[in-house]
Amino acid sequence: MGEILTFLGRHEEAEGWVRKAMQLNPYHPSRYWTHLGRTLFHLERFEEAIGAFEHVPRPRQDDLAYRVAASARIGDAPALQRSVAALQEAIPEFDAAAFVASLPYERECDIESVRDALAAAGLST
Repeated sequence: MGEILTFLGRHEEAEGWVRKAMQLNPYHPSRYWTHLGRTLFHLERFEEAIGAFEHVPRPRQDDLAYRVAASARIGDAPALQRSVAALQEAIPEFDAAAFVASLPYERECDIESVRDALAAAGLST
């Protein structure tokens, strides 16, 4: 439910649902951290978002890309460099424009938020 609410632009509700799911199942799948990190990114709680993505044991493209986006927003150059390096090492062929185009957001402002953050990180979109 939290993931769906995030893509619908209902980020505050999404955070509550994700946290509740994590509380109810302390052995939750690692993707719950992805859902939480994505939601926190859109709530502009970028450091918390990065912290959520750090809990993902085997980060996938979404985890790495949102971590780059959050790092770009906090303005911490060393953290941004580490995040970009991790993304490029894991996915050398990463295409920011294709990634953003694949996101199923309902609201254009949410798409723009991710696109602009990746562009600020130096990843062309």
